[in-house]
Amino acid sequence: MSQKLEFALTFRDYYDGQLLHARRAWWPRLNMFMYRFGFPAWGFLLVILGIVLTTLGTARSLLAIVFFAGLFLMSYPVYMRLRLKYCFRQTRTGDGSMTFEFDDTGIRSTTQGTRGEIEWSAIRAVREDEKLLLIYLAPAKMFMIPKRVCTPGQLEELRQLCKSRITPHH
Repeated sequence: MSQKLEFALTFRDYYDGQLLHARRAWWPRLNMFMYRFGFPAWGFLLVILGIVLTTLGTARSLLAIVFFAGLFLMSYPVYMRLRLKYCFRQTRTGDGSMTFEFDDTGIRSTTQGTRGEIEWSAIRAVREDEKLLLIYLAPAKMFMIPKRVCTPGQLEELRQLCKSRITPHH
C-alpha cells in the first residue's frame, strides 16, 4: 500500500487545522471559544456600558478606557486571524508546495529544499474532521493533510494505513 499526495497548504487549511487542533482538550477549546466569541461579547457589553455611563455624566477618561477596552475586545478575532496569518507565512517553505508519500514503512515529506522521513512508530496520533487529517508527531507538531486533495479512495486507504500502523501513545 503506497500513496502520494502533492498539494500546497492554503491559509484556510491552516486555519481549519488550528481549529481542529484546539478541540483536543478543554483548555485550548475554551481559549478558541473566548477569542472567537467570548471576548467580542464582553467587548460589546463594555461598549454598551460606555454608552450608559455617558448618559450618567461619567468622567471622560473612564469613558475612554471603557470604550477602548470594548473596541479592542470586539476586534480580537481580527487580531487573532492576522496573528495566525503571520504564523502561516512564517512556517512556509518556498512556494508552500509539498509532497507526502505514505507506505508501510512510514511517511516521506518533501518541500522546496527539504526532505524528511518518519517511521510510523514516531507518529503519536491522528485526528480528523470533515476538512482535514492531522497526523501528530508530538502534542503540538503535526502534518496537516487537507481532505480536498484526496479522492475518497485515497482517504480511506490513508485512514486504513494510519489505523494499522499507528500505536497510540499515552
